[in-house]
Amino acid sequence: MCRAVAAFEAARASGRKVATVSNNSAVCVQTFLLLHGLLYSMDAVVGRAPYQPEAMKPSPDSLLRASSELAVPLRDCTLIGDSVTDVAAAKGD
Repeated sequence: MCRAVAAFEAARASGRKVATVSNNSAVCVQTFLLLHGLLYSMDAVVGRAPYQPEAMKPSPDSLLRASSELAVPLRDCTLIGDSVTDVAAAKGD
C-alpha cells in the first residue's frame, strides 16, 4: 500500500485531484480510508450506485460520476485499476 499512498500524495502535490472509484459502497471505502489515515488523500470517493447493479464496473458510470464530482473533464482523468473490469470501464465498453 505504500506505493499507492505515495502515488496519491504525488498526484495531489502536483495539483491534481485524486478519487477512489469502487464497486463497493462509498461508505465502506471512506471507512477503510479513514481507518488507515488515508481519507485526507482523496478529493472524492465514488462507490456503486445503490440498487443499480448495471452501473457497476465494467460500466463507466462510476468513472463518469467521479469526473463530474471532481469537475475534471474525462479526457484529463487517469484510471489506475487492478482488474479487467477497470480496463473495460476506462474504455467505455
